[in-house]
Amino acid sequence: TVVVGAGIAGCAVARLLAETGERVLVVDRSGIGAGASGRNGGFLFRQPAAWIGELLDEAIAWYGELDAEGTVPLDLREWPMLLLAVEEAELAHARAYAEAVGGEEIDLREDPWLADDLAGGFVVEGGVTLDALGATTAAAEAARRAGARFALGCEAKRILVAGGRVAGVATDAGV
Repeated sequence: TVVVGAGIAGCAVARLLAETGERVLVVDRSGIGAGASGRNGGFLFRQPAAWIGELLDEAIAWYGELDAEGTVPLDLREWPMLLLAVEEAELAHARAYAEAVGGEEIDLREDPWLADDLAGGFVVEGGVTLDALGATTAAAEAARRAGARFALGCEAKRILVAGGRVAGVATDAGV
């Protein structure tokens, strides 16, 4: 199996496949976590949709297991979200969001770091933060331990199809 992209999803899939005995090659035009997976803020916060909450819990557990393996630290920690309504017109939406995820309204005047003219604020517990690049690197290392190989600096040019099936991937290093 060829996995295109060494971001968090590609590395996680590579590990999963390699653990089932599949021969796996991950190709990426740059490097591990060189795109969005390594540059995002690493925030995982509660959302109003129940199915997203279930996926969030699953993701947090997965990151916890990856962190427990201890190869590359993820700096995984609980982190509440501060939800702010900047203008009065945003306040009803922010309040509804906060109520849907168990957030609590706070008195913004109690915190000297917050601007005096904000319309409102809420704290939502149950989120976590992590080092996104560290998590992607840890996932890549877990994939390597499971037997996946990586071709970094190798751009996938085209997926090759023959007879309605994927037959290969054309890359900078060949097919």
